[in-house]
Amino acid sequence: MLADVAEPARVRLLRRALVALLVVWAPVYLVALARQPAAGTDFAAFYAASRAVAAGDNPYDWPTQWRWEDQALNHGASRLPLPYSFAPYGNPPPFAQLLVPLSALLPPRPAYAVWVALSLAATLAAGYTLTRWAGYRRPLGLAVLLAAAPCATFGYFLGQSSWLALLGLATALGLAATQPVAAGALLVLLAYVKPHLGLPLALIALLACASPRRFTLGLALGATLWLTATLLLAGSSALGAWLHALTLFRSSIAAQPDIASLPGLYTFWAPPALTTALDALLLLGGSLLLLARRPRATQGAAGRRRFLGLGVAAVLAVLPYAHTHDDVLLAVPLLLLVRPDWSGLRRPSVVLAVVATLLTPLLIWTDYHRPFISAFPATLTLLACLLTPDPAMDEALTAPPRLSADTAG
Repeated sequence: MLADVAEPARVRLLRRALVALLVVWAPVYLVALARQPAAGTDFAAFYAASRAVAAGDNPYDWPTQWRWEDQALNHGASRLPLPYSFAPYGNPPPFAQLLVPLSALLPPRPAYAVWVALSLAATLAAGYTLTRWAGYRRPLGLAVLLAAAPCATFGYFLGQSSWLALLGLATALGLAATQPVAAGALLVLLAYVKPHLGLPLALIALLACASPRRFTLGLALGATLWLTATLLLAGSSALGAWLHALTLFRSSIAAQPDIASLPGLYTFWAPPALTTALDALLLLGGSLLLLARRPRATQGAAGRRRFLGLGVAAVLAVLPYAHTHDDVLLAVPLLLLVRPDWSGLRRPSVVLAVVATLLTPLLIWTDYHRPFISAFPATLTLLACLLTPDPAMDEALTAPPRLSADTAG
């Protein structure tokens, strides 16, 4: 990245150290994950669900889904190195229907390789779009670093779909200023696969949009297209089955090993009633925080961007169902906090947030049951957003950067 001519030597050194850390550790992390026999277990649930809907079965019925998972993954030449245990499927339709061509053409492992390739390409595209939106002059380098970040790599390892939410948010931010209708529609159509993330992200993007009416029209258009596609490809019965399955998903949260938000601190030990009360308290607190910090008309684009970064960090910090691979969305607040001239690294809170986001997945690669550690990235990023003074952020987002030949590599 291009650096400010007045950049202190310690900030330049820290910037290069962070880049070097990622460059060195990303391949190590990727190799370590690739050697684990559990690679692609989340994608395996998607794959089995697509096989189920192709046969006319209901993947939201857990015994039915397990029958397809067991058949596809534990038997025959395509079986996994270790016995595959049941994973409930909860993505909304028509996600499984859209995967039917892939599962019809390829067995599980080659299909997983294709999915990882799509994930990597989409993360690169999202990173490039976000870094340009945030004002960085050479976005390709940072896009590569984002795609190689451990939280993103963890998503590839599991075969997760967080990259769709990231691509939807990045596309929406890139288009919001000039094409707010298209921005809203694409956000819904790409992020719907993770509705627990997509819905709050859509609301935050709406509050931060300079053209809220047109963006709302885009959200409505995207929702209409999603509903139409669902009814045409899956039918109303699939929609009803998915909504019913959501009522059962609460019982599976306690078994999720990598809750990467504040609820992960108590989900594993608190009784259900206390867990629900604490979840509600956190969600209420996060909502009140965002309402209090919502952008004012006098704050202009800087205020809207500051709110957007705060909102994304708050969602990932308080949401009861956020995971380490979802932390790839922290690219939005971190890019704004670091700033195009990297001067944000002068603030210890920003450095802590960046380091936590880079290192946390490295600390849990052999044991996902570390919710205290997993919550560091989103929590420290939220804290950095709250501690960054408004005038400093305003100046950084509105003043043109001073350039030198020094780059981040």
